[in-house]
Amino acid sequence: MRMMIMMVVIMRMELVVMLVVVVTMMVMMTITLMNKMMMMMMMMLTAAVTTYMDKEEEEEEEEEEGGGGEGEEQEEGEEEEEEEEEEEEEEEEEEEEEEKPCAILCILLRQ
Repeated sequence: MRMMIMMVVIMRMELVVMLVVVVTMMVMMTITLMNKMMMMMMMMLTAAVTTYMDKEEEEEEEEEEGGGGEGEEQEEGEEEEEEEEEEEEEEEEEEEEEEKPCAILCILLRQ
């Protein structure tokens, strides 16, 4: 009789230990996933900030180079060229944004 009671107690202890181990494993997995998500968010934020800063620098350089009054016709042509360049840059950025998540996922999967 005592052996049966001891077996039941031991089985319960094993179940509790297994549950604790499983819960800790789940917590560890969520923590690592959160860290990876934070890394991805930081990478995306830095990419966005750098592209924004690059755009500002390019605009400043264009303003410095475009100094001087050549006439209104020249300015209109420059404005049209700037609009075309902006459209091309936006298309390139969209293509880059499509490629970035794939690269990030590949890096994360390798780890």
